[in-house]
Amino acid sequence: MAKNSKKRDLPQVRNEPRVRRDAAPPPKASRSSGAPPPPRPPRFRRTRFFLRHLLIWLVLVGLAYWLWLDREVTSAFEHKQWVLPARVFARPLELYPGANVSRERLTRKLDTLGYQRVSAPNAVGQYRVSGEQVEFFSRGFKFWDFPEGGRHVEVNFAGGVPESVIDRDSGQPIDLMRLEPPEIGRINPANFEDRKLLAFDEVPKQFVAALVAVEDRRFFKHHGVDFIGLLRAFAVNIMAQRVVQGGSTLTQQLVKNLYLTHERTLLRKMNEILMAVSLERQYSKEKIIETYMNEVFLGQDGNRAIHGFELAAHFYFAKPLSELDWLEAATLLGMVKGPTVFDPRRHPEQSKARRDVVLGLLANAALIPEKDLEALRKMPMKLRGSAGGSSHEYPAFMALVRRQLSREYSPRDLDAAGLNIFTTLDVEVQQSSEEAIRTTLPDIEKRTRKRDLQGSLIILDPASGEVLGMVSDRDPDYAGFNRVVDARRPIGSVVKPLVYSLALGQPARYSLLTTLNDSAVTWTGPDGKRWQPQNFDKKEHGSVSLLYALTHSFNMATVNLGLQLGLSRVTTYLQHLGVPGKLPQYPSVLLGAVELSPLELAEVYTVFANDGFRVPARVINAVTDQNQRKLKRYGLALQPVMEPATAALMRYALTRVVAEGTATALAAQLPGVTPLAGKTGTSNDSRDSWFAGFGGNLLGVAWVGRDDNKPTGLTGSTGAMRVWAAAMKGAAITPLELQLPAEVEWHNVDLRSSTVLPGECPTGVAMPIHRDSPVVHADDCSPQSTTPTPIAPTARGSVFDRLEELLH
Repeated sequence: MAKNSKKRDLPQVRNEPRVRRDAAPPPKASRSSGAPPPPRPPRFRRTRFFLRHLLIWLVLVGLAYWLWLDREVTSAFEHKQWVLPARVFARPLELYPGANVSRERLTRKLDTLGYQRVSAPNAVGQYRVSGEQVEFFSRGFKFWDFPEGGRHVEVNFAGGVPESVIDRDSGQPIDLMRLEPPEIGRINPANFEDRKLLAFDEVPKQFVAALVAVEDRRFFKHHGVDFIGLLRAFAVNIMAQRVVQGGSTLTQQLVKNLYLTHERTLLRKMNEILMAVSLERQYSKEKIIETYMNEVFLGQDGNRAIHGFELAAHFYFAKPLSELDWLEAATLLGMVKGPTVFDPRRHPEQSKARRDVVLGLLANAALIPEKDLEALRKMPMKLRGSAGGSSHEYPAFMALVRRQLSREYSPRDLDAAGLNIFTTLDVEVQQSSEEAIRTTLPDIEKRTRKRDLQGSLIILDPASGEVLGMVSDRDPDYAGFNRVVDARRPIGSVVKPLVYSLALGQPARYSLLTTLNDSAVTWTGPDGKRWQPQNFDKKEHGSVSLLYALTHSFNMATVNLGLQLGLSRVTTYLQHLGVPGKLPQYPSVLLGAVELSPLELAEVYTVFANDGFRVPARVINAVTDQNQRKLKRYGLALQPVMEPATAALMRYALTRVVAEGTATALAAQLPGVTPLAGKTGTSNDSRDSWFAGFGGNLLGVAWVGRDDNKPTGLTGSTGAMRVWAAAMKGAAITPLELQLPAEVEWHNVDLRSSTVLPGECPTGVAMPIHRDSPVVHADDCSPQSTTPTPIAPTARGSVFDRLEELLH
């Protein structure tokens, strides 16, 4: 049993029958007989096996790679977040009956906003002027408080202001409407990308058709890759023996812009094709077109990259994409092929040549009539310049905006979250301020033979504190040191109204008729040094009224008044009005040895214009997100720091400074605009020239001096006031309305004797007097010889004793 089983376990090497070695070989089968071919050699079978499995593995790996790439591309596309810098807007122009807007100002604003002047407006962004009537189609804008829809508007002017504002479609009067706010700047991220997003539904259908006609005629027929287009481009390039056409679809171009580099390699091209197919598989043609139109690069503005057709339309033509004509649209479409080569500003000839080629493509696509093609090609290039938004505009104002925003928003939010910043800047006031600084300072230097003068200016709305314009350098485009905000200099006599208002706040003791002694006073300091202030004319004027002393800026009368009030009380009062920091207890404070910036001084002077309410200056009205949802509203902030009666009395006194005092030259520079209130100021040795003043709608502070603090030889009236007047003339300042609170009444006053005359007397001057103030009444209109007893100055020998008491 064991032996037999062992035999069965032997391997069987051959199954075929044995053949004798001397036997003849079997005959070969012929192919015609249908017999099977002879077996392949083992090496061939192994090669075929290897190649077959290699191909399978390559297909599997390629499929896995494409699936991975598909997931990565679609995920990145789905979560794509545009780099959207914060957009900064100026205040919009408001139109209503009686608004301080002339016909010329309205048309100038429409031009700035890119409206087109035509003979018969019939589309958004067009306007017409006929006599005293302006008709236009407004664009509308989604403001932070309520949206302003587009309208067909008619504005009729009378007396230089709107008499009526009418909706032409409904025939109804419009109580108030706002034009869209001009964009004045952007807070760009580190990569300086910039774009304005448009949804597909917001893009004009004809522009979409034009884009497809120029860049990808079969866009709506292929699935990401146009093989017919590739073959056509290959044939054209072979015939031309150079690259004439590209075969990339719009989807491929988008993939290249979003994900790939611009290197020319086979691997990059394969990735581009696979990614294009992935996008087409996942997203609609409309979504791809929308993304492409927002992403495409269309030129450079300094360090700022212009992305997307909407921003490019504003940058090159100062209007939205929806208002472009075919010449303008063809210019932008031509830039897609080469944004640098075909830049219409840098290379106008190349840009026009490319534009004309695009016009031919549009004619071939029947988007424009063939008969109009030659006429369009003969038209010159037309650019209207940037409509705003450049990062270098209004540097001083923009710096203040950034400073305020940085307290509340992170750099990431400002750089890329697409915030909309609605500021208080009035473009016309700003331009007037810049022109005043730019032209007045050289003229002052020429007249006085001085050199290296610097200047700064801030203008705001006194009622709201909204900063309307500010310039911090004689070169308004200089983005360095901000003198309006950071340059704190001695303010000189501009401080005197603050001192006098402390006195007028005590109506039982002081009025504008109260007499002061303008006589010499000596103060000896703790170190033994003597201080003896003098008037500008080096004279003493004896007994003068409080109004007269302020009007002519008498130093000695002011010092005597300040010491009578109490130096400690004066400095405390100045801080109460808004003068920051701890003030030294020296009488020189009474003459302006107080350092303030123009911004700080402007805030203090709002007290006089606002019936005793101090209004902090502000540069931002509201902030919204990229969908125009309100994030924050910056409302009006009022701080009551002075009695309304005191502010009214001081307001009147400041108009007398302009009418007959140190600022009388202002009347010649602003003829017909009276009354205005203001005060000149000159620091020690004429190092600083100041002027602070206001009218009915504007308040401004101007400073002129040198950065090295050397004397300029200028007074407040020969330096800063000239800058102030030039700016206010262009900004259309209005006269001040001298309204009085109930506690103050107008009286007919004889200025020579400081007595109140009967109302019918023709020789008197109308003057406001607090009802609690002691005054002398005359019985008739005859000249009065008696005057009230003046307030005696502090005895010279007791000044130091009084100061020592206050200091300790």
